[in-house]
Amino acid sequence: LPEGQHLLADLDFEGEALSGVGVGLQGNSSSRAPGRKKPLNLTIDATVKGQRLMAYDVVNLNNGFADPSFGRETLVSGLVRPFLPMPRAGYVHLDIGGGYWGAFTSIQQIEGTFIKQWYPSSDGILFKGDPPGMAVVTVAGGAGRGASGALQRPGPGGGFRATLRWLGADLAPYRQAYELKTVAAGNEGYGLLRDFIRVLDAPVAEGGVSDVQFPAAIQEVLDVDGALWYLAAINLFTNYDSYYAGHNFFLYRSPEDGRFHILLWDVNESFGVFPGAGISPADSLAVAHTDPFLMASGQQAAERPLIRRLLA
Repeated sequence: LPEGQHLLADLDFEGEALSGVGVGLQGNSSSRAPGRKKPLNLTIDATVKGQRLMAYDVVNLNNGFADPSFGRETLVSGLVRPFLPMPRAGYVHLDIGGGYWGAFTSIQQIEGTFIKQWYPSSDGILFKGDPPGMAVVTVAGGAGRGASGALQRPGPGGGFRATLRWLGADLAPYRQAYELKTVAAGNEGYGLLRDFIRVLDAPVAEGGVSDVQFPAAIQEVLDVDGALWYLAAINLFTNYDSYYAGHNFFLYRSPEDGRFHILLWDVNESFGVFPGAGISPADSLAVAHTDPFLMASGQQAAERPLIRRLLA
């Protein structure tokens, strides 16, 4: 099945029959794992408007990529949810065509239904911190690990560039680094993202704010408390396949407060599985021994303004 396309299927769940469900591949690295057990995306209302599975319209079935314990996503999701908006997670046994296909982790998708559960409305603008159509290729070194133990880096179709760095006034670089999920927002959405990043990281000469002005100015465009909880959760559960790697997060701009909110996503490589984010993969204990102020200072700090400026 080509990436980005869906097949239509009938879905039976605990005696409930649903028709016209869209089934497609889910994920980047995980969808390239060997074997037939690929992660799947289920769009419950693909052809039947309003159709839901246990109140959800989109569900992801993850294949345990880089997590033979099958416990990381469900454990971290449950522990973080009292403090941050977090997708619900559980387990399913999947049959396809009458034959058992395997056990999967079921993960709620971050989209309109999720947003409505955590915010006054879903009328805001949602971005994913990944380039549109991001490609990942297996190489001998880079940002993430493949199923065979090889490392991975962004392929020619994208790249881990969603670091919230100031890319100038032109919108084109932001379109290349961040995927706008609220497609109708168009240029307005990307303009609001650029203006938020201007406050976070732009030089004063280009409309940014000084260190003295920053604490008050950033509160106007970012949920700072939520962002600090996000950074704390990343460090507590050593989930560096995240903003620390320059991808794998969501940003939601709420119309009620006019601020961006950073959302934790894709935590299957928590507990030290991902040796990226400036941590040497040659040291198997490096992730477990990291400092909570990783990337807050030094050479890497310029690449991660969310960490550098908030922790300062």
